[in-house]
Amino acid sequence: GPGADRGVVAANLAHDNQQVTAEIGKLDLDAFQSKIDPKEEEIKAFWEGIQDSFKTEPLRKFTYVLVTPTAVADAPAEPAKENIAGLTASDEAKAAAKKAEDEKKAAAAAKVAEERRKEQTKVDGLVDDFLYDLEQKKGAGFEELAKKNGWEVKTTELFPLSKPDPGLDLNMRASSQGSKAVFELFKIRAGGDEFSKISEAIPVGEGQWLVARLDGEEAARVKTYAEARNDARAQFIPEKGIEALKAAPETASTKIKESIAAGKSFADAAKEAGIA
Repeated sequence: GPGADRGVVAANLAHDNQQVTAEIGKLDLDAFQSKIDPKEEEIKAFWEGIQDSFKTEPLRKFTYVLVTPTAVADAPAEPAKENIAGLTASDEAKAAAKKAEDEKKAAAAAKVAEERRKEQTKVDGLVDDFLYDLEQKKGAGFEELAKKNGWEVKTTELFPLSKPDPGLDLNMRASSQGSKAVFELFKIRAGGDEFSKISEAIPVGEGQWLVARLDGEEAARVKTYAEARNDARAQFIPEKGIEALKAAPETASTKIKESIAAGKSFADAAKEAGIA
């Protein structure tokens, strides 16, 4: 009857208007990690189990020349001439004067470009001859041949690929990926003779060439504990933090249920259980 309908409507309204409130506790990995301060013997035991994963980088040292074409200065800019005749000249005369001026500038720029091309061709030839002579001498005489050309010879200390010697930290010319010359140097595979230790001519900078000789290398090896200790500790802490985080929900849940049963609020119970 009508009374029953009113009861259904009232029940539906109550259902539609009800509010559900939930409180959520969160476990934060950082909070677990910040509490982990491993003892030295714990770090060492952890390192001993995975020490093969901590390796040094291979090191290499080189003697090299960086050959640069002789610089040719830009054509000197001439100041624009403005005189009384110019101010009163017809548009045609002005256009003709501008054309003559532009042609003069273009001719000067072309002359500079030609001089630069000549210097580049000269350097390219010298570098080709340098490598040819080295090949004939089976790699001997790098320093003597370089000095004969007036090139400065430099030698590096041992360094890893990740931290190149500043003098060799050069971008390869016309490389769309921004490739570094030092990657080419670490590709050198020394064979039986000295010439196998010498790089190809590597194009770098503005028309420059880099030629290097591999002088020595140290292969990658497993780090000593002293070398690996900081890395091992940095790896140990998050691993132990994750283990503690995985174990925490069950322990915390039990504590919270006990506290709530004893009449405490969820927020207080969670706080006591170490949960935000």
